Amino acid sequence: MSARRTVPVLAVAVLVLAGCTQPADPPECVGDVVEGAERVAVMVPTPLSGGGRAVVAEVDMAASPPTADLSVTAPSRDGLLRVDASVGSVFDAEGVEYEVVRVCESGLDVVPQS
Repeated sequence: MSARRTVPVLAVAVLVLAGCTQPADPPECVGDVVEGAERVAVMVPTPLSGGGRAVVAEVDMAASPPTADLSVTAPSRDGLLRVDASVGSVFDAEGVEYEVVRVCESGLDVVPQS
């Protein structure tokens, strides 16, 4: 093979390999879409159906598992409940337990447990 052909082939091979080693972008959401789930958005205090309020301060989609910094307030609670929430996490607000079913860049989906 001549030098003229070798250089472009090597350049293409290096570019292809470089593309294969790039870290994958974290997903926009993990978890399940559940009918009737309540959305707790990032930086938006959200009233929960069973009472109390929740807000997500930030979401780390690159964490394993993706995690959100969730704060919950309720009239019956002394102080603020802070939870590192991921899919499957459970928290209590006004005697109602909520399960996190989906974590997204924009917030959490939670479902009250019966």
